[in-house]
Amino acid sequence: MNGRMKQETPEQKWNRLKNQIHEGIAKAYPNPDRKGCLSHEHIVALAIRSADFDDTIEDDPQWQHVTHCSPCYSEYLEEFKSQRASKRSGKTK
Repeated sequence: MNGRMKQETPEQKWNRLKNQIHEGIAKAYPNPDRKGCLSHEHIVALAIRSADFDDTIEDDPQWQHVTHCSPCYSEYLEEFKSQRASKRSGKTK
């Protein structure tokens, strides 16, 4: 275990691991031809559902695509962060 990990708070460790997972998905599933990719509107809709803690998203075929397509996942992640920021500030998109 390196020194950084020993000094991490639980929140810091969670954030580090979460970022590693996001980075892994964003790189692990290249789709240069964008085969089966969703429209921006569909990705935004998934981000809204995620931000609203909609558990039914896990059964959605569009979600399955996003979690196995690096370009869609990267776009989704940006939208999800935007949705969360909007909810925190009390604004809705």
